[in-house]
Amino acid sequence: MSRFKKATLSQAKARVALTGPSGAGKTWSAIKLARALVGEKGRIAVIDTEHGSASKYARLTDFDVLELHTFAPAEYISALEDAAKEGFDAIVVDSLSHAWMGPGGVMEIVDNAASRSKGNKFAGWKEGTPAHNALIQAIQRSPAHVIATMRSKTEYLLEEENGKTKPKKIGMAPVQREGMEYEYDVALDLDLDHLLMVTKTRCEALDRWVLRPPHNVEKLGEILRAWLSDGAPADPKATLGSEARVLVGLLEAIVAAEPLAGAIASAKKDWKKMSKADQAAVTAAVEAAKVRVGEAERAAAEKAQAEAAAKASEQPPAPAPADELEPGGHDEADPADVAGDEQPTLFT
Repeated sequence: MSRFKKATLSQAKARVALTGPSGAGKTWSAIKLARALVGEKGRIAVIDTEHGSASKYARLTDFDVLELHTFAPAEYISALEDAAKEGFDAIVVDSLSHAWMGPGGVMEIVDNAASRSKGNKFAGWKEGTPAHNALIQAIQRSPAHVIATMRSKTEYLLEEENGKTKPKKIGMAPVQREGMEYEYDVALDLDLDHLLMVTKTRCEALDRWVLRPPHNVEKLGEILRAWLSDGAPADPKATLGSEARVLVGLLEAIVAAEPLAGAIASAKKDWKKMSKADQAAVTAAVEAAKVRVGEAERAAAEKAQAEAAAKASEQPPAPAPADELEPGGHDEADPADVAGDEQPTLFT
């Protein structure tokens, strides 16, 4: 059997990276874009690492906020999982740069691990890289739209204006691991003049887009939403981790009455490896399996009761009248023989 399958278009959730220097308008743009993606009734969660700055935009639209004060990748992962568990439709991570350079971030993990290994940076990255990769995987498998802002490294360019040379602050590469923007469907760059440029996209309709202030971010969100909504409904298991996908598949097979008891036992050890969101998904699958099994048991019991009732309601055929009996076919009982005893019946 081939491991390949026909490529088909399926619905998906947005993964957007928004990069720019401090003051470019990343938070404002991210929240506006999130609202355009989820519509008026959609729920938005903001993971705020900027000392409560996101709440200053509360007049823009309705959203919930979680403020992080330490920035280990595990903290971000936990926040993403909690947002998924609470059913938010879009998650704004503002900003993802702290997961790299902030207190508890990847660079600090690497430095601490290297110090324990007498300055061996290779040993440091053995701890830092898995932590970073786990965060990327958590973003990718989130069941919500995810918009992550990243600060860009600030540099100055000398330019001439009215015969005078003056420095201009410009944004360069994002403060994150090199190539981080490639993990997203759309990468947007903002500059200090609030010029927004689409620098990378899988959506052809957004190729080479440039938005000048005032931004029409909502239009960009509408185009992206339409593109993501095209195709067949997404497989709900697509956002699960590998261990959770295995267990959910096994549970579905159990309901289908497949003999998988041995495989189930071997898969139980994967439970502790799962994220909270994955454990919640597996728990939901277990509950769904219980419901279906319960429904099947009730249906079987109701069928058995109906059959028993139908059998009990069957009446025996009435005995033939005496004048219809054939001669010699039935002897008349002597009343003396049955006196004081129960009257005989045709069926005993």
